[in-house]
Amino acid sequence: DAVALPLAARLPALETLAAEVAELRREAERLRLDHARFTEVLGRSLPSADTKARLSLSQLRIVVPELEAEQNSRRKEVKKAAEALHVIFEELGVEPPVGSIEAAAVEALRTARASGADLGNFALSDSAHGELLGRLGFWEAERELRRKAQESAQAIRDLWGALGEKPDPAADAVVLASLAAGAGSVDGDDILSRLAERNAAWAARREAAATELGKLHVALRNFAPEPGAAEAVIAEHSTVHREDREACRRKLREFQVALLDSERPARDRLQHIYEKA
Repeated sequence: DAVALPLAARLPALETLAAEVAELRREAERLRLDHARFTEVLGRSLPSADTKARLSLSQLRIVVPELEAEQNSRRKEVKKAAEALHVIFEELGVEPPVGSIEAAAVEALRTARASGADLGNFALSDSAHGELLGRLGFWEAERELRRKAQESAQAIRDLWGALGEKPDPAADAVVLASLAAGAGSVDGDDILSRLAERNAAWAARREAAATELGKLHVALRNFAPEPGAAEAVIAEHSTVHREDREACRRKLREFQVALLDSERPARDRLQHIYEKA
């Protein structure tokens, strides 16, 4: 009886302790299941089944929320990447490569939008997530390349228009292909350097045309019968366009012929004096 009384007094405390231990075990089991689920979704390996390698309850309380936060963050990244890829393909007017992860991302996005759901566990594993972001980087660079190619090709086309000249089908093939492709595919890794070469060539032709125009304007002023006549022609034909340059050349010839005609009596008089002498 002397021994039984203390044990009876301690029984409520022991029952409470047993209940707490049971609750801790349930918590540990729940966290282990969550840990296994998050780890599988993220494409990582679980710890060894060895009892010594298992995470303790205190470790699980730290690791599991971290894994859940990482999974949720990754879901947002994957959705953002899929939306960005969708926009890029729309802008470029191309379809993603068949069987690629970017094609799967766009399809998953379309399905999610149609059903009003999210992307689920698509591309949440470390390998798939890394591949998806890598392909997004590739297509962002590709879009920038094509944008720059378009800008360069359009600048060259503007030079054609300013000069009033037509492109060379052979030498300017890269420019014509870029303009025809629009935002779509442009073949060749050296597309920008090839376009830069053609831009430089046409810019040099524009510079030569500007030099020629300047000389024509000087000659017009020198041969014009009166200052106003030259300035009227220059004002009307002041650009490097081929037609303006041709008009200046024609007018210069007219001025030169008129000057020769106006000097004919004086030349004839000098010739007469010379012959008489």
